[in-house]
Amino acid sequence: MYHNYLSLTYKFSRIPPSLGHLKKLRHLDLGENKLDSLPQEIGYLRELTRLIVASNQLTQLPRSIGSLSNLSHLNVGENNLTILPEDIGQLEKLEQLYINDNPNLDVLPYELALCTNLQIMSIENCPLRSLPQEIVAGGPSLVIRFLKVQGPFNLN
Repeated sequence: MYHNYLSLTYKFSRIPPSLGHLKKLRHLDLGENKLDSLPQEIGYLRELTRLIVASNQLTQLPRSIGSLSNLSHLNVGENNLTILPEDIGQLEKLEQLYINDNPNLDVLPYELALCTNLQIMSIENCPLRSLPQEIVAGGPSLVIRFLKVQGPFNLN
């Protein structure tokens, strides 16, 4: 029997690499723990459509996050992220991205503009110093347009 939903919200400080063996997992909720990192093996969860790691102590995401080719919902809000990996641009099916309340996240990768299905992006309470304030004030859709124009990609 395959399980496609897993919720681990018990103040864990570490997730074992063996998590990568749950290859049929579609929804993973690791919110409200004490995680400061995720194992690289999370990238093996190719069937994953929803990943929730909000309300932890994450400072970065593993580059393998870009391997989650079916991911449509990513919630990494309320952490201590300082950067998003460029690999996030490989998430072609990503529709919802929550990065709100990361007080040290001041830059977004241009590769985020490659997430062409992105419809919702929550960026509240992130300093985003690398973006002009009027762009940030214009909301997520204006931020994505700015990244498309300023980035090194030809997205016509």
